Amino acid sequence: MDQNIENKRRPIKSRDSKVAKSITAFLIKINSSPNGISVFSIIFALLGMTALISMRNDITILNTALAIIGIQGRLLCNLFDGMVAVDGGKTSLVGEIYNELPDRISDTILILPLGYIVIAYTYALELAWGGAFFALFTAYIRNFGTSLGLTTFEGIMAKQKRMALITVALILSICFRYTNIEILYYKNIIYIMLIILNVGCIITIITRLSIIVKYLKSREINNK
Repeated sequence: MDQNIENKRRPIKSRDSKVAKSITAFLIKINSSPNGISVFSIIFALLGMTALISMRNDITILNTALAIIGIQGRLLCNLFDGMVAVDGGKTSLVGEIYNELPDRISDTILILPLGYIVIAYTYALELAWGGAFFALFTAYIRNFGTSLGLTTFEGIMAKQKRMALITVALILSICFRYTNIEILYYKNIIYIMLIILNVGCIITIITRLSIIVKYLKSREINNK
């Protein structure tokens, strides 16, 4: 993580929980590297990706559980890399690369397989590729804002919310897997989730751009 991480950290309530602080203390005690934790998030994402790809044939309790573990494990790594960096005094000049790059890889490899689960549906692959692109673009806009002096995590489809949406869709899918109600067929749920993901990311991009524009306008007024 970089040396200005405190000013760029995403606000997460769980960061202040006793459990999170205890785990962080343990990771610091065993001399864990925040950059290593960031990279390890990709391992969890690959686990989730493999499980999601297997859903192309059928959704089972096993591949659903593995997919959710991969998604949530990735998020936990994203949480603890920053906490270890800040609380353990292990920030580094190259930390921002480790903070950002694994996230972008993880987003992509967790979103793209969703399209292959519902590949028979109209524009399924386009929705998956669009979701991956817009997820990357939300992060780009955030970083662009940071370069201008304002870091914003606002938006209805930020990283945690994207992963929460996918997780909820997977839980609903396995719950409805054995029903005979056609509208609740698990692939319908995945397809609808992809549409929501794309729309939510676009709204998030617009939201962040609007905040940045307002910030720049207010800065211009204050400088006059």
